[in-house]
Amino acid sequence: MDGGSVIPDIRCSSCGTKLPADSDFCDRCGAPLRGLGEEAAQRRGRLVRLGLALAAPVMAAGGVVLALWVAGIIPPSPSEPSVPELTESVVQIVAQDSDGSLVWAGCGTIISADGLVLTAAHVIDDRQAEYETLQVGVVSEPDRPPEPRYIAEVTAVDYTLDLAVIRIVSDLDGIPVEVDLPYVSIGDSDAMEIGDHVRILGFPEIGGQTV
Repeated sequence: MDGGSVIPDIRCSSCGTKLPADSDFCDRCGAPLRGLGEEAAQRRGRLVRLGLALAAPVMAAGGVVLALWVAGIIPPSPSEPSVPELTESVVQIVAQDSDGSLVWAGCGTIISADGLVLTAAHVIDDRQAEYETLQVGVVSEPDRPPEPRYIAEVTAVDYTLDLAVIRIVSDLDGIPVEVDLPYVSIGDSDAMEIGDHVRILGFPEIGGQTV
């Protein structure tokens, strides 16, 4: 016995999840914990969650995405999209409670014209029943905030890879919709090399609500 000393648990500064003291990364959102300092590591509170913006080309080998692609759910697209086309494919995902109030927000990328959206698992994580609906906002102009337009449902999720796919199912009034949206295709991660340029588009909150 060492006099009853206890190593305290810590909390992730990004999502507030309680973690063992020797954790290097948050098991829930993947945020790094080392080097943040005790005060930062123990901060509480729910922060705005940042989803995957344009990580699809890097994550083609991810279980969720690969399974959907093999099954033919995600269509191929051989051409490389331009920056304006990429911007049109970026969406904002807002988790709302039963009163329609913001719980958290993230972003995603449309990967099929019929409304499949690739995002991070922590953006749509409802294991604690923290939200009621997922609202999807689309971009009409790169320098303007996204316009809330659709409701989506979770189609597939892998918390280990922190990947998820949601599908747009209705408008904001709950009326089912069939959409034909701009999208980007899943890339080939085997074709990527160290030193390749990467563009990241999303809604980081810092600096405003534009892409």
